[in-house]
Amino acid sequence: MSSAPYETPRLSSWRHAVEPAWLTVSQLARRWQLGRKTIYKFIDSGTLPVWQVGTHLYRIAFADVLRFEARNRRGRK
Repeated sequence: MSSAPYETPRLSSWRHAVEPAWLTVSQLARRWQLGRKTIYKFIDSGTLPVWQVGTHLYRIAFADVLRFEARNRRGRK
């Protein structure tokens, strides 16, 4: 047996706000302040890559969301 006191591991590094790895269509619509139908139009046109879950559910990778936002960002004057 060790006589060293037990230390509780620090968990603060992961407690900060972390973006999810995948977003639902509704979550993305809220993020972009658009309707869900508009998000589905991006999906149907192939401009927004998605992972299809079942026949009607989609998940969008957060990395793809960031890429899409960077590619479609309007220049500010």
